[in-house]
Amino acid sequence: MSSTPVLPSPAPSVRPGDPKSFFHVKKLVGEAGLIRRRPGHYLGIGIVLAALLAGTVAGML
Repeated sequence: MSSTPVLPSPAPSVRPGDPKSFFHVKKLVGEAGLIRRRPGHYLGIGIVLAALLAGTVAGML
C-alpha cells in the first residue's frame, strides 16, 4: 500500500496518461470491492471509467 494518502475527489483534474490518473482508477476499483469474475465486475469498471472520463472532460472545460 502507498504511504501517501489519496483523497477521493469527484472530478479529478488529471490529464489522460497521467500516472496519478492510473492510481486513482486503481484506488476506485479497489474501493468498489470488485471481485474477479463477478457479474457486476465490468459494470463497476465501466462506471469508474465513465466517472474518470467525465472528471477529465470537466477539468478541460
